[in-house]
Amino acid sequence: MELEASVSELAASIVHEVNQPLSAVLTNGEACLRWLDRDPIDAAAVRFSVERMIVNGRRAVDIVARLRLLARRCMPEKEPVHINDLVGDVAALLTGEFEKREIRLVLDLGVELPQVLADRIELQQVLINLAMNAAQALNATTSRPKLLTICTLASHCRSKVQLHVSDNGPGLGEADPTRLFDAFYTTKDDGMGMGLFICRSILSLHNGKIEVREPEAGIGACFAIELDGQLTKDIAA
Repeated sequence: MELEASVSELAASIVHEVNQPLSAVLTNGEACLRWLDRDPIDAAAVRFSVERMIVNGRRAVDIVARLRLLARRCMPEKEPVHINDLVGDVAALLTGEFEKREIRLVLDLGVELPQVLADRIELQQVLINLAMNAAQALNATTSRPKLLTICTLASHCRSKVQLHVSDNGPGLGEADPTRLFDAFYTTKDDGMGMGLFICRSILSLHNGKIEVREPEAGIGACFAIELDGQLTKDIAA
């Protein structure tokens, strides 16, 4: 039974993770066709859409490669990562998605943060999962502007780096906070229940953690990540 569960989790992980960049490829492909149908053709918009398709196609390839390593129980390929740079990359990837959903992204990035030793692609996927969960939750928000905030900061005398993803949507509702990170647990009608499970699994391989916190504004949801910070001298060593 344990083997069957592991195979099911891996299969669901592959579907869940690869679905996001492939959906982005389709979205940008459809946008590209719309720009081509215009008279005159908007060459700059066409180029942008194609570039987004290439970026997301490469991300799908990277995800599959990482999942292969995970299946073989290989450790992540870690390197020094500036968390703010990673946030910027994800913000650029999801710009079109946020605009389509009429979501305003707010970046509150700390200064002079220590780097983290991490697999950039895997951390990027964690942040994308959290941001897309927030974006989907905001679909139900109609009475106020939709806000998604990503915040970075140092803590514990700069030995830790925190990353918070929060929204002003309807909150977690009837979700059981003690089960949110379990495999196959979901409150969505079309959910697989793998997103947060994958996030926790990736972060555990980085000696990091993720938890649910009370949003500062008192509405919506907030997920907080904590990772070990690496001083420059430690990285050089």
